[in-house]
Amino acid sequence: TEEVEQASRMLRQGGGDAPWPQPVDIMIGCGSVATTKAVAKEAEATHTPMISTMARPFAGSRDKYSYFFRASPSDSDYVKAFLDVCKHFGWKRVGLLYQLKSRPAGYGWRGKDPEYPLVDTLCFTDMDVVGILTKSTLRVFGLAATYSSLTVQILRAIGHAGLFSRQLWIIFDHLCWGALSDHERQTWTGMMVLHAGDNSCCNEMAKTLEAIWHELSFRTLLDWYVPAHVVARMQKENYDLFEQS
Repeated sequence: TEEVEQASRMLRQGGGDAPWPQPVDIMIGCGSVATTKAVAKEAEATHTPMISTMARPFAGSRDKYSYFFRASPSDSDYVKAFLDVCKHFGWKRVGLLYQLKSRPAGYGWRGKDPEYPLVDTLCFTDMDVVGILTKSTLRVFGLAATYSSLTVQILRAIGHAGLFSRQLWIIFDHLCWGALSDHERQTWTGMMVLHAGDNSCCNEMAKTLEAIWHELSFRTLLDWYVPAHVVARMQKENYDLFEQS
């Protein structure tokens, strides 16, 4: 692709027709896994550090590419976050749907805390995934997959089967949520998103966000299509929610 070709020139060329005097000292990028993997090979060959700010891990990214560094959380981090959410709410047995033929990276976290739930795994390639999910008695599922047309297709099939009315889904890639239409977001109420962001309380933006938070109310949640029974339960269990920091 053009992006890979440009990155290769930056890593190997300098002077002449190039707008920079020498090969770059460090490469920051790229956005997709496929492009990042291709450029990581070039960075390894030229002994140039490469930092990806968006790409999720790819096969061999840790072992084969010693000059490759990732600023975004790893699959292992997301699995741990999923288990931490389940632990927080006291869910004892949950499901984990993944796309690869092997268990997702980080699955070993489960054995490191006795309060983590038991995890039943299910792969996209399993025959009749939606049928299996329909028969399942589990109430909580994690979707350990990055955004793709197949991932969104699976989510839409789950939604059309009416499973969101009795199952809570925790997705690992916020781009899946972004791919939904406004109508789907209103009807797919049984969904949470694990998203890596800056939650620091030590910046100016935090003051603005806290001011906005205190302006919210349970009425706000109803106006944004949060189901009334969910709001009622939240209000019963945490009546001063929007007064807290």
